[in-house]
Amino acid sequence: MEVILFVGVAFYSIFLNLRVKDLEEELIDIEMKVEGLELKVYNKMMEMRRDIKDSLKIKTIEKSRRRSTKRSRKVSPTEVS
Repeated sequence: MEVILFVGVAFYSIFLNLRVKDLEEELIDIEMKVEGLELKVYNKMMEMRRDIKDSLKIKTIEKSRRRSTKRSRKVSPTEVS
């Protein structure tokens, strides 16, 4: 009777050990998927942040350059530019 109980407990412990290993592998797979999703979310968040930052930039309008009249007065009439 004791031998049958011992064999039963041994097989059950082997079964539980295999079940624990399967669950550990499944947990590792889930963690890898979660890390991948976190990376996608982070990249999307940074892209949205960059878009918002670009949309909030103040757009400057370049003014046309003024031509100096002093310079044209200093040029001698005989000099060729």
